[in-house]
Amino acid sequence: EWDKRLTPDFGVSFDGTWTELRTPGGGSVTGFQNFGTTFKYQLLADAPHELMLAVGLDTEWGGTGSEKVGAPCTSTLTPNFYFGKGANDLPDSLWWAKPLALTGVIGYAVPLAHEPRALQSGFALEYSFRYLSSHVRDVGLPPLINRLTPLVEVQLTTPIADRMPSTGTINPGLIWSGNRVQFGLEAMAPINRASGRTVGAVFQVHWLVNDMFP
Repeated sequence: EWDKRLTPDFGVSFDGTWTELRTPGGGSVTGFQNFGTTFKYQLLADAPHELMLAVGLDTEWGGTGSEKVGAPCTSTLTPNFYFGKGANDLPDSLWWAKPLALTGVIGYAVPLAHEPRALQSGFALEYSFRYLSSHVRDVGLPPLINRLTPLVEVQLTTPIADRMPSTGTINPGLIWSGNRVQFGLEAMAPINRASGRTVGAVFQVHWLVNDMFP
C-alpha cells in the first residue's frame, strides 16, 4: 500500500495484495487480489482534544485480480467514516490512562452488481508508552519498551439484508515505532465459528518514506 497526502486535508492511497492459497493435497494457486484505491478527506483535527474525523471512499476494482485466489469480478464502492480520539482530556489523577487512544473506521460496502452489501468496521484500542514518556510523565522505561504501543484491534464484517452472522477477528499485538520505520505483530483470533477455527498472525512493516527521503 502506498499513501500520499496531496493537500493538508486530502490524501489518496493505492493498494494491492499478492495471495498464495494452499490446500491439503491440492497444491497451491497464486495471484493478485483486486487493485484498490482510497480517497480520504480530513473533516476535523482538534489537537488540544486529540480528536480527528475524516471521510473517504474506497474502491475495489473488479476484474483486476485473479479469480483463482477469490478476487471478485464486480467492483465495490465503500464510503468510510474514520475517527480517532486520545485520552489527554482525562484528569491529572488518571495520568497513567492518558496514553490511551481509540481509532476506528466504519464503512458500507456496495458492490456494483446484485451482490450482498455489508457493513465493515474496524476499531483499535492503543496504549503508547512513547506518548507516556514524552507528553505525560517519564517513568524511566528502557528505550526498547519506550517505543512500544500495545493494542487490540477488532475487525468485523456484517452482511446486510440477509441473516448471515457477522464475521471478524480480534487482534491483540504490539507496535514498535522508530524514526523511519514501524513494525507491528498481532495475533488474529476468530470471533465465532463462521470466522474460522484457528488463530493466525499478521506482521506489518511501515516505511515513513517522507522521513527516509525528505
